[in-house]
Amino acid sequence: MFMGVEPSPTAPFTWQWRASLRCRLFAWLAIKERCWTSDGLARRGLPHQNACPLCGQHHETITHLLIKCVFAKQIWLWFKVDTGRIGFEPRTDETLEDWCIRQDQDPKHRRTTHAKCLPGLWMIWKHRSDMVFNGATPSVSTYIDQIEKEGELWAKVGLISEGENPAWSNRE
Repeated sequence: MFMGVEPSPTAPFTWQWRASLRCRLFAWLAIKERCWTSDGLARRGLPHQNACPLCGQHHETITHLLIKCVFAKQIWLWFKVDTGRIGFEPRTDETLEDWCIRQDQDPKHRRTTHAKCLPGLWMIWKHRSDMVFNGATPSVSTYIDQIEKEGELWAKVGLISEGENPAWSNRE
């Protein structure tokens, strides 16, 4: 029945944690490079802007957008500093899939990591879409406000506990 199924090293990162289905589905599509970024639009011959809408410096791919863009790097670095957790910042030669697998390797922090990484990826994508379709400007502070609101909603519906709030703040 499942003969065409291939095992994925990112399955635990994507599917085995409590997060909204749209967030998990987005992470899966992003890891498989199936999101509609400039590189995908170009392959299909569709109109597109070449530059990343967040930084305007590089060609937009999903890996660039979520972990290599200077905007995304600021977010992951801020997360590292705010939580004291080492290893969230992407490495120079790392793909999105490799980064996700690496986030899954620390059993001590795995639950909190997922509660922060999955919505973090999702909210970067939403921030990018707001810029592309609504003309918003890139703003780390706006992003932080959005992730705090999203974290409150996730906590209200029981997807995460208060201590795992993707607002990324462990301060009292």
